[in-house]
Amino acid sequence: MPNFNKFASYSWTIATSSGGVQNFATNEFILDTSSFSNDFSGGTFSLTSDGSSLVIHYTSALVSPTLNSYGPWSGGSFPLVLSGPSGQTYKVLTNTNVALPLASWTLLTSGTFEADPAVYTDSAATNGTQFYRIVSP
Repeated sequence: MPNFNKFASYSWTIATSSGGVQNFATNEFILDTSSFSNDFSGGTFSLTSDGSSLVIHYTSALVSPTLNSYGPWSGGSFPLVLSGPSGQTYKVLTNTNVALPLASWTLLTSGTFEADPAVYTDSAATNGTQFYRIVSP
Protein backbone atom coordinates (compact mmCIF):
# COMPACT_ATOMS: atom_id res chain seq x y z
CA MET A 1 0.00 0.00 0.00
CA PRO A 2 1.69 3.24 -1.11
CA ASN A 3 2.59 5.69 1.68
CA PHE A 4 1.53 3.31 4.46
CA ASN A 5 3.15 4.32 7.75
CA LYS A 6 3.00 1.80 10.59
CA PHE A 7 3.16 4.69 13.06
CA ALA A 8 -0.11 6.20 11.78
CA SER A 9 -3.63 4.86 12.36
CA TYR A 10 -6.10 4.17 9.54
CA SER A 11 -9.74 3.24 8.98
CA TRP A 12 -11.14 1.74 5.78
CA THR A 13 -14.86 1.24 5.11
CA ILE A 14 -15.23 -2.11 3.34
CA ALA A 15 -19.03 -2.41 3.14
CA THR A 16 -22.04 -0.15 3.64
CA SER A 17 -25.73 -1.01 3.98
CA SER A 18 -28.60 1.46 3.78
CA GLY A 19 -30.56 -0.82 6.12
CA GLY A 20 -27.74 -0.97 8.65
CA VAL A 21 -25.52 -3.84 9.73
CA GLN A 22 -27.57 -6.28 11.79
CA ASN A 23 -26.29 -8.85 14.31
CA PHE A 24 -22.62 -7.93 13.80
CA ALA A 25 -20.23 -10.25 15.66
CA THR A 26 -16.47 -9.78 15.40
CA ASN A 27 -15.85 -13.45 16.19
CA GLU A 28 -17.56 -14.37 12.89
CA PHE A 29 -14.79 -12.68 10.88
CA ILE A 30 -11.13 -13.48 10.28
CA LEU A 31 -8.80 -10.71 9.13
CA ASP A 32 -6.11 -12.36 7.02
CA THR A 33 -3.13 -9.97 6.81
CA SER A 34 -0.72 -12.52 5.32
CA SER A 35 -0.72 -10.79 1.92
CA PHE A 36 -0.32 -7.29 3.35
CA SER A 37 3.18 -6.49 2.11
CA ASN A 38 3.82 -3.32 4.16
CA ASP A 39 5.61 -3.50 7.49
CA PHE A 40 2.95 -3.26 10.21
CA SER A 41 4.93 -4.85 13.04
CA GLY A 42 3.60 -3.79 16.41
CA GLY A 43 0.32 -2.50 14.98
CA THR A 44 -3.02 -4.28 15.05
CA PHE A 45 -5.97 -4.70 12.69
CA SER A 46 -9.58 -4.93 13.86
CA LEU A 47 -13.05 -4.97 12.32
CA THR A 48 -15.97 -2.95 13.69
CA SER A 49 -19.46 -1.86 12.70
CA ASP A 50 -20.55 1.76 13.02
CA GLY A 51 -24.20 0.86 12.50
CA SER A 52 -24.39 1.13 8.71
CA SER A 53 -20.86 0.12 7.65
CA LEU A 54 -18.15 -2.44 8.29
CA VAL A 55 -14.82 -0.76 8.96
CA ILE A 56 -11.30 -2.20 9.16
CA HIS A 57 -9.09 -0.25 11.57
CA TYR A 58 -5.32 -0.28 11.82
CA THR A 59 -4.05 0.89 15.22
CA SER A 60 -0.50 2.19 14.98
CA ALA A 61 2.66 0.70 16.35
CA LEU A 62 3.39 3.99 18.08
CA VAL A 63 6.45 3.92 20.30
CA SER A 64 7.17 6.72 22.77
CA PRO A 65 10.19 8.81 21.78
CA THR A 66 13.23 8.76 24.04
CA LEU A 67 15.15 11.76 25.36
CA ASN A 68 18.71 10.44 25.18
CA SER A 69 20.52 13.44 26.63
CA TYR A 70 20.19 17.17 27.21
CA GLY A 71 22.22 20.23 28.13
CA PRO A 72 24.22 21.84 29.33
CA TRP A 73 22.77 25.32 28.86
CA SER A 74 25.41 27.53 27.31
CA GLY A 75 25.12 31.08 26.04
CA GLY A 76 21.39 30.90 25.45
CA SER A 77 21.40 27.47 23.81
CA PHE A 78 20.13 24.20 25.25
CA PRO A 79 20.63 20.98 23.22
CA LEU A 80 18.31 17.96 23.28
CA VAL A 81 19.16 14.57 21.76
CA LEU A 82 16.14 12.36 21.09
CA SER A 83 15.38 9.14 19.26
CA GLY A 84 12.53 6.96 18.13
CA PRO A 85 11.75 4.38 15.46
CA SER A 86 12.84 5.39 11.97
CA GLY A 87 9.90 6.89 10.11
CA GLN A 88 7.96 7.96 13.22
CA THR A 89 7.14 11.68 13.53
CA TYR A 90 7.85 13.75 16.63
CA LYS A 91 7.34 17.24 18.07
CA VAL A 92 9.45 19.12 20.61
CA LEU A 93 7.34 21.32 22.89
CA THR A 94 8.29 23.76 25.63
CA ASN A 95 6.65 25.61 28.51
CA THR A 96 7.64 27.23 31.80
CA ASN A 97 4.72 25.56 33.62
CA VAL A 98 4.82 21.75 33.48
CA ALA A 99 1.25 21.51 34.83
CA LEU A 100 -0.38 23.21 31.85
CA PRO A 101 -2.31 21.03 29.37
CA LEU A 102 -0.42 19.91 26.27
CA ALA A 103 -2.46 22.28 24.07
CA SER A 104 -0.89 25.21 25.95
CA TRP A 105 2.70 24.20 25.19
CA THR A 106 4.72 25.94 22.47
CA LEU A 107 5.88 23.94 19.46
CA LEU A 108 9.63 24.37 18.94
CA THR A 109 10.15 21.93 16.06
CA SER A 110 8.82 18.78 14.47
CA GLY A 111 10.38 16.10 12.33
CA THR A 112 10.66 12.45 11.47
CA PHE A 113 13.09 10.11 13.19
CA GLU A 114 15.81 8.59 11.04
CA ALA A 115 18.38 5.93 11.90
CA ASP A 116 20.51 8.40 13.91
CA PRO A 117 19.26 10.33 16.95
CA ALA A 118 17.72 13.74 16.27
CA VAL A 119 19.41 16.77 17.78
CA TYR A 120 17.45 19.92 18.53
CA THR A 121 19.04 23.00 20.07
CA ASP A 122 16.77 25.56 21.70
CA SER A 123 18.68 28.72 20.79
CA ALA A 124 16.24 30.91 22.74
CA ALA A 125 16.65 29.05 26.04
CA THR A 126 17.02 31.08 29.18
CA ASN A 127 18.76 30.02 32.35
CA GLY A 128 15.34 30.11 34.05
CA THR A 129 12.87 27.28 34.51
CA GLN A 130 12.08 25.65 31.17
CA PHE A 131 10.36 22.30 30.51
CA TYR A 132 10.46 20.24 27.34
CA ARG A 133 8.22 17.47 26.03
CA ILE A 134 8.92 15.14 23.15
CA VAL A 135 5.63 13.80 21.74
CA SER A 136 4.70 11.56 18.86
CA PRO A 137 2.85 11.92 16.59
